[in-house]
Amino acid sequence: MQDSQDVRETLEEEVWDTIVQVDSKLSSDADLAGNVTDSSVGSATVGYISMGGGVFRAVSIPFEMQIYGEVTITP
Repeated sequence: MQDSQDVRETLEEEVWDTIVQVDSKLSSDADLAGNVTDSSVGSATVGYISMGGGVFRAVSIPFEMQIYGEVTITP
């Protein structure tokens, strides 16, 4: 497949659209339907990875969950 400016631009748009969609979905339900106390989405980073002779676009989106449970502490 011949690489072109249009193909690269289209792929970049799809990558960033996907990042926005994932961020929106995770942010819209901070307690994950009652399964966690709270959660937060970090800033996405993008890069490239080589695998099997090919180069792929990689996206990393940090996601942190807080789960607070009741704990009884006895002296």
